[in-house]
Amino acid sequence: MALDCKNCKAYCCRKIGLLNKDLDRGDCVCKYLDENNKCMIYANRPLICNTDRLYDLLYKDLMSKEEWVLLNLQGCEKLHENFKETNKEEESGESGLKDQIPQIQTVESTKDEETSRTEG
Repeated sequence: MALDCKNCKAYCCRKIGLLNKDLDRGDCVCKYLDENNKCMIYANRPLICNTDRLYDLLYKDLMSKEEWVLLNLQGCEKLHENFKETNKEEESGESGLKDQIPQIQTVESTKDEETSRTEG
């Protein structure tokens, strides 16, 4: 399971300055984001920008891949909501991320149900 960023609008890249000042071009936007919302250094992007590598190196012992993807999707959706609120003239419509979240929550709900059955 991986994040599906095919229709990405680069919300995380447009707020990177909140997490990493070295990537900030001065307005919170990543200095490597081009005018088409594509990363100019994608093949060599930093760890913070590579969710699969980040998971493998730092989080795989703390949570399942499904939990990691869900957390990232929820973060993307929050960034999208924030972006819509602060940039109403630029952005309209849905991000499409909410469509992915319930599929993963179904997996998590099943795990919770199994846990409660074994504990009860």
